[in-house]
Amino acid sequence: MGQRGNYVIKSNEKTEIYYTHWRAINVADDLMLGSEKFIKFIQGFEKRTYLTSEPWIESCVHVDMDAKELLFWEGDDLTLTSVRRRYLELLSQRWNGWNVNYATQEMYDIEEKMQINYTIEQEYDYEYDVTIEDFINEEVDEYETCIIIYIKDGKTYVKCSYDYDMEEFIFFGEQILPILDKRQTFNISKHLEKDVNNVMMIDCDQKKLTINYVHSGFKEKLANIWKGWTINVGNYGYIGILEKGGIDTSNLKMTPEEIEKQILEILHKDDSFDPKIFAEDILKKDNTAQFHPSFFQNNKPSQID
Repeated sequence: MGQRGNYVIKSNEKTEIYYTHWRAINVADDLMLGSEKFIKFIQGFEKRTYLTSEPWIESCVHVDMDAKELLFWEGDDLTLTSVRRRYLELLSQRWNGWNVNYATQEMYDIEEKMQINYTIEQEYDYEYDVTIEDFINEEVDEYETCIIIYIKDGKTYVKCSYDYDMEEFIFFGEQILPILDKRQTFNISKHLEKDVNNVMMIDCDQKKLTINYVHSGFKEKLANIWKGWTINVGNYGYIGILEKGGIDTSNLKMTPEEIEKQILEILHKDDSFDPKIFAEDILKKDNTAQFHPSFFQNNKPSQID
């Protein structure tokens, strides 16, 4: 148990990797320390020679001090397109003089920056019990599970799956296209940004998939099934996918007030968690429990000068 993440610092052509067991969920808040304080902070963590494997890694920050470039991703606070865009505006001010970017494709982007093979070495299993008949026969429901932007013959439609996440039906490949052709158009007008995450785009004209999901091996397996198609996977956000499909999002985006409220919540997270107290509670229930030393790692920004 934990919220595991890695910090990578490149300086003088040398790369150092640090490990956090608990602060992956605090990345967005911690980065607001600014470049100097953040770098000093993460240098206080356990140094390692390798990156945490998936699915355990929940954030990664790459700091290139030579080029003054910051690249990062996290899976807790910045999944909403509008919140992320506003956050990056504010973060760029804190990291003045740096090129600040979000790693939309997560470890695919990080491995490219580090010039290493990471994603191909991860174990993955995308096997589901759903059959193509299940997908054909799913019934119209009051609530949808996955929104699908569907482009064909120059026209854009909104379709949906009522019962299944995209990972459960996308591996049927082009078999789903005639099913979607027959599926009724979905009314997206009331589906606001803050309520939707499971979304994808299928562009039949350009043979392109754009999916709001990223995990090592997912893209590679899709490429073997959707042969001849361009596969884009990443944490684009609901609004990001809709914009790629040319859909007007003006009435679906979060309001400025909602965005600022989310930003304030990110910057004022409860940071009182103590793994020692957590371990004590576990031991009360099971006195045979054992903990790795990294379990008690509890560095916090308040502990630096």
